[in-house]
Amino acid sequence: MSKDENFFHSLQISISVRLYNLKDFVRTVWKYYRDFEFAKIDLSLLWSYFWKSPYRMNRELHLEPYGETPLCTMEKIAKIAAITADDTVFELGCGRGRCAFWLAYFIKCKTVAIEYNPLFVARANQLKLHFQRAGDKTMERLSFRLTDMKEADFHEATVLYLYGTLLSEQDIRILAKKIGQLKSGVRIVTISYALDEYLEKSAQGHIQVIKEFEVEFCWGKTSAYLQVVV
Repeated sequence: MSKDENFFHSLQISISVRLYNLKDFVRTVWKYYRDFEFAKIDLSLLWSYFWKSPYRMNRELHLEPYGETPLCTMEKIAKIAAITADDTVFELGCGRGRCAFWLAYFIKCKTVAIEYNPLFVARANQLKLHFQRAGDKTMERLSFRLTDMKEADFHEATVLYLYGTLLSEQDIRILAKKIGQLKSGVRIVTISYALDEYLEKSAQGHIQVIKEFEVEFCWGKTSAYLQVVV
């Protein structure tokens, strides 16, 4: 591919992503901003990244490229995984925390957001504390923890959500082994791959795929996998 072809291909991708993000924002406003309290939370979070995007912040810290789950996609995942207020949901790699705020506010489940970018965690905790002090009780269900997901303790979890499309094969294998040792009945949702594919043969059977379904991101559509520890 020539330099000109590369340029126009990159431009086409950039325009496509921007159009998707605009469509997604309109959809988010329509579905969730009619709840004014959540609108304040989400807009405050978005505004805090207006001058420097999370994509740029990750690049400056030489971390993996940033990715984020759209809220409408998170709602679909929550419905299919049957997440309720009785669950304890661990989001492994929460980024700036939009989905974690959404889960705690709308599903009212205990939500533990794991992230290793300290800037994201500090900002999310600051925002959480602000709204908690303002009287929003849903914030009491939410916590952000600064740690590597491979080293995190998530034995409390009844549901795990892992976007993780950019994780290395080695990292996925470490997580698959760790998750496979959790108590029976823990549900897991992963994007683009199922964890049982990364378990050693001797360990297979600890994680079982229950359902494959389609989800949408700014970069396109892919499969999500609902799994359970058995």
